[in-house]
Amino acid sequence: GITYGGVGSATDGTIFSITSTGQYAELHDFNRAVDGANPQGVLLNASDGNFYGITTGQVNSVDPTAFRFDRSANVTVMHTFTGTQFFILPSPLIEANDGLLYGTTSQIDDGTGNLGSFYKMTLGGTMTVLHTFSPTEGSPNGPVIQATDGNFYGVTTPYLYRMTPSGTFTQLASAGQQPFGSLLEAANRKLYGVNEAGNLFSATLMGMFSDLYNFTDGADGGVPSTALMQASNGNLFGTTSEFGSNGLGTIFRLTPAGALKTLYEFTSAEGGKPFSPNAGMIQGSDGILYGLAFGSCGSVYALNLGLAEPKSFIRFFYPSSGAPGTVVKVAGGNLLGVTSVSFNGAAAHFSSQGANYLHAVVPAGATTGPITVTTPNGTVTSKTNFTVN
Repeated sequence: GITYGGVGSATDGTIFSITSTGQYAELHDFNRAVDGANPQGVLLNASDGNFYGITTGQVNSVDPTAFRFDRSANVTVMHTFTGTQFFILPSPLIEANDGLLYGTTSQIDDGTGNLGSFYKMTLGGTMTVLHTFSPTEGSPNGPVIQATDGNFYGVTTPYLYRMTPSGTFTQLASAGQQPFGSLLEAANRKLYGVNEAGNLFSATLMGMFSDLYNFTDGADGGVPSTALMQASNGNLFGTTSEFGSNGLGTIFRLTPAGALKTLYEFTSAEGGKPFSPNAGMIQGSDGILYGLAFGSCGSVYALNLGLAEPKSFIRFFYPSSGAPGTVVKVAGGNLLGVTSVSFNGAAAHFSSQGANYLHAVVPAGATTGPITVTTPNGTVTSKTNFTVN
């Protein structure tokens, strides 16, 4: 994970690791003169086994950066946002099904009608701007996600939008007052998000918008403050940063249909006031929910609801075709303890790149068909076929 700032040598922010039992290790201190300052959002564990993130430089008035953090704890600046890319806040990066990184920048109109950009970037740092946001489209107010239809979705102020991989923008719906942060595509293929008016909403990929729940700024909390996540039981979970009985925010459960239940009210012991619009809670392979609270100097918390371990899944793979001997990068979730990988039934050599990725070599004799991965919690098969040349 990352911290935005700190004390001593860590005033420009840090990268850290923490175990499920709370063993903490600081891995890197940012230096504004070398690799930027004030990292924000989430670190992306990409298919090459490295982590990627952004710094904002907001506190220290330095240019923001996109960086790589490798397994030897080295930080490499891949890109510095300057000039016409002047921004208020760059979004965290995502890796799409073409193996490229995608992100947005937002900015105050510089007199040219430029309110930010949607861009792609290679893992080596070569950046290409695909779309420039205009005043009628609004300024990006969070990162994009890639949905199951292959398109990207995000929010501006005040709209929900779709962006094709080539940069064609479509405004889908008004998402209320100041939608912000990362959207979630749930298992039902609907998008879920939050806005600054205290509303939780959903929308179809075609833009049919539904207002699901409005916080009262009372016992149920107020100011939803983190991206929503979907757990192994099918429900959505999130946090508010204000109100509740202790005035420090809440953790809530939301059914996909919009029924909300408050599960926990933060106290001063945890710091409270969780606020990370681009990074919600995560569910560990142990079924426990983990998150960050902002109060005091910040804290990492765990909430055990007795949920089952999340199932393994395959999100995409690339390349989509190749001859025997081709290394294929398979992306998904909870790909831990993998015991076998096969291409249309032909066993393949593989190597794990963490919980979200693995590399597999197309075996001799393989034929066109799906990729299958077996883990301790079951066998999962890709929804599309790998084509053997």
